[in-house]
Amino acid sequence: MNQRRPWHQRVGPARRRLTRAERYYERALDYYTRGRLDDALADLDAALAEAPRHAEITAARGLVLLQQGYDDD
Repeated sequence: MNQRRPWHQRVGPARRRLTRAERYYERALDYYTRGRLDDALADLDAALAEAPRHAEITAARGLVLLQQGYDDD
């Protein structure tokens, strides 16, 4: 008896293309881990221009600013 597998088991894991904001964000994280805070901040600003309401990007930007010594009282 030859049974067919469901379609999702035949095609494997779904892969989608990253959005421009996600690509900027990923590169910013790489810059951050290398200590290149100015480059990370520039990419996070570019990511926020593409996705202004993205909470993860906003939080990462705040983290970079704190690392740079920025304190907005």
